[in-house]
Amino acid sequence: MRWAERKIIRIFSLSIFSLVPLSLSLLHSVFVLRKRKEINANINIIQLSFDVLANNPEIISISVLLLGSYIFFCAIWLIFFSRVFLVKHSDRYGNDVAVESPAQQLTTFFVFVFFWTTAVFNGVHRATVAGVVSQWYFHR
Repeated sequence: MRWAERKIIRIFSLSIFSLVPLSLSLLHSVFVLRKRKEINANINIIQLSFDVLANNPEIISISVLLLGSYIFFCAIWLIFFSRVFLVKHSDRYGNDVAVESPAQQLTTFFVFVFFWTTAVFNGVHRATVAGVVSQWYFHR
């Protein structure tokens, strides 16, 4: 094939492949036009939530404080949880065989404590945000 023929094939294939982004953009435009009422409703909800945040900026600091506390808890929990698996017993030849039964029970306990504490952090955050929103709603 000559150089000119290859150039024509390249130009034609690029023209064909350029139809893919065009069709995707047309589909996206049709989607946005059909869903504009839902999009406007979501925009109004977001504006309302930012209005609540503008009137109560301390909720952001409380959220950051709870997040930092949760990260600290997870770090401590991981340290303790990783130490549980160091409890093993050896057979008469000195080989580590398996995790002992108290260690299995301790593992179950640590997993339960992790899920319970995660639920407590989630509940405290939800209650705090609910209190701020109710204060804003009833006393604006």
